[in-house]
Amino acid sequence: MVLIEDYQGACVVILQGDLDCDDEEMLLLAMESAQRSEKQVIVDLSRANFLDVVTLRVLVNAGRPAGCTPWLAGPLASSPSRLLSLTGAHTAFRIFPTLGEALIEPWLSTPAADATVRKTRAS
Repeated sequence: MVLIEDYQGACVVILQGDLDCDDEEMLLLAMESAQRSEKQVIVDLSRANFLDVVTLRVLVNAGRPAGCTPWLAGPLASSPSRLLSLTGAHTAFRIFPTLGEALIEPWLSTPAADATVRKTRAS
């Protein structure tokens, strides 16, 4: 299951359960919608039990058009954590232990930072 929640400084995409190639289209739509918010996209993996390589590819490629890679938030279950580590994809993301820790990043709450992010994405 894929959900989107809007926070003041971020758009959070929540992944739940086991995600595989059957969820690719829904995840692509969710990530595109989140990118259009012009906020930092955070993918909450704390409720994801399993991710396949198709799901991981969507997450890795999500930020490329906008030039802004989504952040990942945990805690990560063993399967997603292992997939990120074995593929080396963990180096492509900023990963936070919890969603709460990602949401308290100092720049998320300042209007000047929001303007800088928007300007950077527009460049």
